[in-house]
Amino acid sequence: MDAGPIIDHYEKAIAAYRLAGDIRGVARALMEQTRTRYTLASVPLGILVDIQPLEAALEALGERETALHGNILTVMSGAYSTAQH
Repeated sequence: MDAGPIIDHYEKAIAAYRLAGDIRGVARALMEQTRTRYTLASVPLGILVDIQPLEAALEALGERETALHGNILTVMSGAYSTAQH
């Protein structure tokens, strides 16, 4: 439940997936990292975590990964919802 090391591990995973050219892996790691940022990290209420990396992942995935696309949109929705409380 310590957000710092979790986020650090996701950063390493994202870098490894990028090096391997695995866009699905990058997208999944970004999705979970973003979820961690708004659920475990100390983000003040009313502040939206950076979702731009997820937007870029959606664009890179295109329409061919519909389930992953939907999961990412769900995480983005959670980020917006948390920012508004």
